[in-house]
Order: sequence, then structure tokens, then C-alpha cells
Amino acid sequence: MNAGVDEPIYGDPADGPLVGRRNGASLGLRYDFTEHTAFKFQYDRMAVRGRNSSNGLDTELAFTF
Repeated sequence: MNAGVDEPIYGDPADGPLVGRRNGASLGLRYDFTEHTAFKFQYDRMAVRGRNSSNGLDTELAFTF
């Protein structure tokens, strides 16, 4: 995402933090235990212009009926 400072939604500091340039990658792995149960593991890396890069790790356990 590369939102300019004159962008009406992401460029107005009165509406929240400025977005600016953001880019990153995401990599995930999902395993289905059964037809109704799954586990997901996901790694995210986000780089924001003018700030340090950040890393994230998410897990999810899902059930269906």
C-alpha cells in the first residue's frame, strides 16, 4: 500500500494514523485434522516507511459443525 498524504481516507491525521507506504509478506501453513477441525500457523512481516519493520506470528484453531 502506498497512500499519499493528500489521500482522503488514509492521509487525514484527524481520522487516525497516517498510512504512508507499507509492504510486507505473509506465509502460512494449514493442517486439517479432521473434516471439521483445522489448525493454521501464519508468519507476517510488515515494513512501514520511516519505521522499523515488524514481525508477527498468528495461530488459529477452527471448528465447524
